[in-house]
Amino acid sequence: GRGSYQYESAFQSANRGAMCDLVVPDLENEEFPWQLHPLDWANVYPTLGFDSGRPILIKTRSYADEILADYPNAQLKPHTDTTYDLIIYYDDVWCATMLADSGKQWLKPPTKHGYGFNPIVVTPVNGNPARSTPWDTTEFTAFIGTPLLDPVVNWIKEFNKALSQSYSHHAKGFSPPLLIYFD
Repeated sequence: GRGSYQYESAFQSANRGAMCDLVVPDLENEEFPWQLHPLDWANVYPTLGFDSGRPILIKTRSYADEILADYPNAQLKPHTDTTYDLIIYYDDVWCATMLADSGKQWLKPPTKHGYGFNPIVVTPVNGNPARSTPWDTTEFTAFIGTPLLDPVVNWIKEFNKALSQSYSHHAKGFSPPLLIYFD
């Protein structure tokens, strides 16, 4: 299972370089009428759109039993070790879920969600926005959680220091100090 929201948010911030949540209404809670569901930023792909807000795709890999728990009408064989790719789409009007394997089956056809906004909120923090790919689902994590320029920040500092020293040295040649001797 998942940990608390605070734990998940801290984990995503530190290890993924961004926080990403699915925000859905919680009409039973009058104090805070929203539920926040943390998403794994490594599987979230924001895109730019023109007519329908900013579409966001989520690509995850799940076992058949996990998919069947959420989508009981899915045409999958239960109790197997087979994993399947899910592609989930959200924008400010529509949402949909597709099983990318086995003939691109719609688990949830395009449906108006009725929120009036895109319910996926992405909050970048200080980190490298790395992504998993079909050919690399685990090794990409070596590059997550460190700032983008972290590997070269010391080099940049030393380079700037050398440039500053060089400029000072050359500036003295153009305007040398004037020495006046009195005997």
